[in-house]
Amino acid sequence: MRRVALILLIAFAGFAVFTLYHSVSSTLTPSDLLNMAKAENLVVSGRVENLTKEDGIVYFYITDEKSKIRAVYRGEIAGEEVIATGDWNNGTFYVKELLSKCHTEYKGG
Repeated sequence: MRRVALILLIAFAGFAVFTLYHSVSSTLTPSDLLNMAKAENLVVSGRVENLTKEDGIVYFYITDEKSKIRAVYRGEIAGEEVIATGDWNNGTFYVKELLSKCHTEYKGG
């Protein structure tokens, strides 16, 4: 019983460290990426432009109003601003995970 509790504690601690690391890591802008040749597991934020879909793949640009980068994603994009995780290679950002920023306005009554 103690061994199972210890294993669960270690697993939880590992998950907590992983989550904390990813929550405090900063996001990059498209301008930042243009200075890199190749990189993996980056987090990029920006505005979506020129979205096109073809056979379940979405092609679009992420912009920070100064620069824009080409991006490719298999999935749906729900918002105009995104935070994307992926790999930068040969001038294209290959998105693995994508979160859309919500611009919902709440009005009090």
